Amino acid sequence: MTNHVNGLYHKESGRILVQKPMPAINCLALEGGGSACAAYAGLFKALEDLGLRDGIADVSCISGGTLAGL
Repeated sequence: MTNHVNGLYHKESGRILVQKPMPAINCLALEGGGSACAAYAGLFKALEDLGLRDGIADVSCISGGTLAGL
């Protein structure tokens, strides 16, 4: 077994034996810059699919990230 930050893995097969849940995300920082802003749609979808979107209390944005943060 190998101990990693998010769980225990079988050393030879790499299979997950025990996995810790992801920590809650309560703050989100969004930067600007064309292609980064385009990726925010996928980020928000992933957060929603994982059930983490509703726990976000604070959002900090700059430039194009402000449009996504709205």
